[in-house]
This record gives sequence, C-alpha cells and structure tokens, in this order.
Amino acid sequence: MNLFSNAKRLVAFTALTLTLALSSASLPQHVGPFKFDAGSTSAAARRFRIIEYYSDATYTTQVGTGIFYCNGTAGLRGRSTPYRIEVANEACCGNYVC
Repeated sequence: MNLFSNAKRLVAFTALTLTLALSSASLPQHVGPFKFDAGSTSAAARRFRIIEYYSDATYTTQVGTGIFYCNGTAGLRGRSTPYRIEVANEACCGNYVC
C-alpha cells in the first residue's frame, strides 16, 4: 500500500512540475519593462511611452513595439528585448496625453 502512496505522490509532483514549466514557457520574454514601479500608478506619474525593440545591438531589425498608455495599461506587439529605443515619452493629464 505504501508503494502506491509514493507512486501517487511522484505522479502528482511530476504533473505539478510539468504544469508550472509549461505555463512559465508561454510568458512573454522580458516582461520586466512593462511593470510599473511602486508609486508610479498615480495619474501624475504616468507617461505615454512608445518603445521599439530590436533583435540585437546593431538596431537594424525591429522585432517589437511596446506602448504604455496614460490610463495605466500597456501593450506589446511582437516581442521585447534588451535592445530598445524610446521613441515617445509624453506627460499624461489624467487618462490623456497633455
């Protein structure tokens, strides 16, 4: 009976590990830039920003675009990388660009 108990634990642990591995693999790469710092969620601290992401340090092949809206939401088309250029950075007045 103890053999079946250990086998059930092993199967449950394996299933949990596989589920976590697959769910983390589906997350976008480098989502860190899309997190607001503590305290930046106030309307006064928000900025409308557009960031272009490139494949490598040559900045020749664009692979994604990130947009931060005044209402606190953000969007990503393509993928993010460490190679980025901020092309717009405007102050927000409430939920709109000033």
